[in-house]
Amino acid sequence: MLGEWLITPIGLEIIEKRGKIAEVHKIQSLRPESIVKHMYLYLEIIFSKSELSRAEREMMAVVVSVNNDCEYCQLHHGEALNHYWKEKEKISLLKNNYILKIHKNSQKILEMIKKVKKFIFYNETRMQ
Repeated sequence: MLGEWLITPIGLEIIEKRGKIAEVHKIQSLRPESIVKHMYLYLEIIFSKSELSRAEREMMAVVVSVNNDCEYCQLHHGEALNHYWKEKEKISLLKNNYILKIHKNSQKILEMIKKVKKFIFYNETRMQ
């Protein structure tokens, strides 16, 4: 079923723009209409008007991608973040420990992500 989905306009466009298909897109190939909604959500979160800068949103996406263990998304959002930071070493540090000397607002965002991660881990542990 995945092979059929790859030759749809959406599948071909993703491959053309990004060079490969993310794991999440492969899963969505089982219900191709879901990828359209996924892309609308992605565009809304990353590109719409927001109190957060584009760099801050990409920074959050990198950290979430690390937590989700999605190498494709780490690379995709890391490259987008590097467009703003222009420091690959800093992005590597972000991926490895989230501890950086960055703008105060960005540091607050990272602290919030850490709290959410702890909350999710706590609840997963309780459910086992």
